Amino acid sequence: MKVTLTRTGGFGGITLKKTVDTSLLPKGQAKELQKTIQHIQKESKGSKQSKVSNYPDEFSYLISVESEASTKSISIPEHLLTLKIRHIIETLFSLDLTYHT
Repeated sequence: MKVTLTRTGGFGGITLKKTVDTSLLPKGQAKELQKTIQHIQKESKGSKQSKVSNYPDEFSYLISVESEASTKSISIPEHLLTLKIRHIIETLFSLDLTYHT
């Protein structure tokens, strides 16, 4: 599974993008990442998130999960990030085993 995190927006409008291949992570870390991503996907299905932001210069995050079967993406504006999603974003951006795209 590959997880791609893209952050756009902000005052400078700079885009950051990181892709993590979970097969390169230690098994425990990969399993925790997969579990958290599944939780975020379930959480986002039930929410009514507005794509339009009333917050100028805020970031927007796109989390894409690519598996053998499909690719699924979740778009979340900064003001709607939960603590769990913030944690996964911080974790993904801090990982050293990444491909920069």
